[in-house]
Amino acid sequence: MGVVQPGGKLETIPLLGHLTGRLLGALCVLGVPCKRFSGTMPGMYEEFDQFLQRTTWHTRHATDEEQFFAALRRVVTDRAFNPEKMGEYMTARGQGSLNEEALGEAVEHYVAAAWAVRRYLQLD
Repeated sequence: MGVVQPGGKLETIPLLGHLTGRLLGALCVLGVPCKRFSGTMPGMYEEFDQFLQRTTWHTRHATDEEQFFAALRRVVTDRAFNPEKMGEYMTARGQGSLNEEALGEAVEHYVAAAWAVRRYLQLD
């Protein structure tokens, strides 16, 4: 994995690339000027697994929303992140645990939230 460090230097860190990318993403969210390499973060959508393992993830309870946004914060600045792909991942992970209508409504809510954050950060 490579990341473009502030100042434009491309750096490849095979073992620490994922952590470096996450740290750089956190800095971008905090307003530190930076650019990201457009490669897909390994396990990008798996960042939502802990959130999706909650039995109440679909209820929009405050603690569930906090967990979702914590996961989103870790991936939203990656240029390869796509809220629609996140929704597909959530749908695949949630099948069988909820009825189709409840699953669709929950996924639609979180996809819209992810798009809102990306637009707010002016990433699209």
